[in-house]
Amino acid sequence: MSTGLLSVLMLLSGAGDLLRFPPFVEDLRRLGYPDYLLTLLGTLKLLGVAALLYPGLPRLTEWAYAGFAFDLWGATISQLVSGSSAAQVLPPALCGSLVAIAYIAYRVAGPKE
Repeated sequence: MSTGLLSVLMLLSGAGDLLRFPPFVEDLRRLGYPDYLLTLLGTLKLLGVAALLYPGLPRLTEWAYAGFAFDLWGATISQLVSGSSAAQVLPPALCGSLVAIAYIAYRVAGPKE
């Protein structure tokens, strides 16, 4: 269930990045990052979702979880050091926590290698 929720969130986030959803663009600029980062992050998020949902590739799944963790904890840190409000810090922090929960559930279920 946690992997499904994570997949939906990352799918929506990746699509928002690629479609240049105005709040995503504004937030990225406010944090001082270049616009092209949205294309990179959006593409990698969609590939990560595919890796999570495609069975039989445990090493790729591990990389997807790692990528989501880097993305979300990096976003959390960026928001914190830029003096963002709690409403701006909490979404990536909570989604980062969801990555940890989904990864633990994945490891407990026993990936097939």
